[in-house]
Amino acid sequence: MKTITLRALCALLALGGGTAGAAPTVAELEGLYTLQRVRETAAELRLSADGRFTYGIAYGAQQQSAEGVWRVEDGRIVLVSDVRPEPRFEWGAPVNDRFEGDPERPVDLVVRVESPELGMTWRNIEITAQYAQGAPRTGLTGSGGLLAFEMREQGEWAGARPERIGVSYPKMQVSQQWFDVPKGTKTAHILFLPGRLIPSAFVEVRFRIDTAASAPISLVSVRENGQDGWRFERSD
Repeated sequence: MKTITLRALCALLALGGGTAGAAPTVAELEGLYTLQRVRETAAELRLSADGRFTYGIAYGAQQQSAEGVWRVEDGRIVLVSDVRPEPRFEWGAPVNDRFEGDPERPVDLVVRVESPELGMTWRNIEITAQYAQGAPRTGLTGSGGLLAFEMREQGEWAGARPERIGVSYPKMQVSQQWFDVPKGTKTAHILFLPGRLIPSAFVEVRFRIDTAASAPISLVSVRENGQDGWRFERSD
């Protein structure tokens, strides 16, 4: 999903307001809630039976999300986001090996770095290819998260293919990780899990519970000035 900035979400941080009608049970609160009556913005909040929540909001070309734990405290819903882990790389499953390069310049290996769940590819990822002979070769990913190591049949690399690749993101201070390259691999598919580099939409948020008669349960934030903020209405 796409979402707005943290400043807009700060409106959700304050606690306040009253509750109409009987207080619902925890089981009654579980489910999907959608944001109501905010122009050009879509947001969803799911409260799961295991005490976990997921949250996402879309506004224009921006996006944010959060996941963590939820609880009922003094008649309010409290959401606390997980601390996001350190970023890391993983060796991904094989992908389509088609690479539209220059047929006059054959390649030893193409490296693709992406985060499929985020729909993102990554530029400026540093790739170091280590050969059985010859000095290591290093380059940065570019458009489409791709970097191609051109084949060299002369000098110290003659007849050699990359045996290992080291992957790092110096710009964001993500340390190098090494991966063995299986024989016959034409495209190394590297998954980047950015972790803390993409912060959660919020750290902690509190909502009052609105159970007005003849209406779905709603969760309503209260702004710092004491007025109601955004309303999320039960939708399943």
